[in-house]
Amino acid sequence: MILGEKILKNRKENNWSQEELAMKLNVSRQSISKWEGGTSIPDLDRIIALAKVFGVSTDYLLKDELEEDSLNLPDEGESYEDVKLTNLSLNEANNYLDAVEDAARRLALGVALCILSPIIVLVLTGLSNYKKISMTEDMAGAIGVSILILMVAIAVFTFISTGVNISKYDYLKYDYLSKDYGVDGIVESKKEKFMAVYKKVLPLGVSLCVLSSIPIILTEGFGLNEAYENLSIAFLFVLVALGVYMIINVLVRKGGYDVLLEEGDYTRTRKIEDRKNEAFTKVYWAIALIIYISWSFISFRWEITWIVWPIAGVTYVAMISIINMLRLK
Repeated sequence: MILGEKILKNRKENNWSQEELAMKLNVSRQSISKWEGGTSIPDLDRIIALAKVFGVSTDYLLKDELEEDSLNLPDEGESYEDVKLTNLSLNEANNYLDAVEDAARRLALGVALCILSPIIVLVLTGLSNYKKISMTEDMAGAIGVSILILMVAIAVFTFISTGVNISKYDYLKYDYLSKDYGVDGIVESKKEKFMAVYKKVLPLGVSLCVLSSIPIILTEGFGLNEAYENLSIAFLFVLVALGVYMIINVLVRKGGYDVLLEEGDYTRTRKIEDRKNEAFTKVYWAIALIIYISWSFISFRWEITWIVWPIAGVTYVAMISIINMLRLK
């Protein structure tokens, strides 16, 4: 591990921002950023000050060798042969972040299409029932369902193609990463800029989902007919789709940074757990998809069947936690 990476690692372990560390050392934030990115090296006085602030030795900061315990193997049954250490270059890291950004947009769009798919059915049938359009209810339903199926098909194609495109980077989620000089610092710098966007977009997306119920409440309150009720439900789906698009987009992109920095759900301890749970995860989500598609096409109640996914998500977390606890016994 090089000096810049050690500065970054110790700063994060102390939960300090670059500005906070800069104040402790009486230097600029840009200096900290350059040290962590490997574009400049602190002088000897600054290295001594860094060692004092972090509570480590200067030898630790100056030695580039990777300590054996940095692999952080948690289980007695694990050996170094069980864990693959993969080198990651700056070019590969940048390519991965670009791929994740593209995947985030596509996945968010696919989910939004699934949420929006019942809108045409609701609007056309509501308008035809009250003779607002010259179309029979059966004709309106047929057109609406045809568009619904088309939108879901486009969404499924988007999910599959995105999964295929991003799958070549799956090794980053499971292997331990040995990064080239400066990679950690540059990725951390990009993440800090992204987090400013993340902290604004995520609450906005959640707020839109919460506010989406207002149209239905107003429709019920004013006692409007079914045509307006269907329109209010359609507007609800629009707000939910927009909110979910924002949420998925930023969460997937944040996950990309966590993968490269081995944080959050991608720490080295979690990677070993995920490797053990991989088979269960694939089977579980395949079953969830089958339930969702079967229920949706049998009932054609797309405005209800989407509830499968939040329930499946909560249940998955609970089941994984139980599996991990049983494994520890």
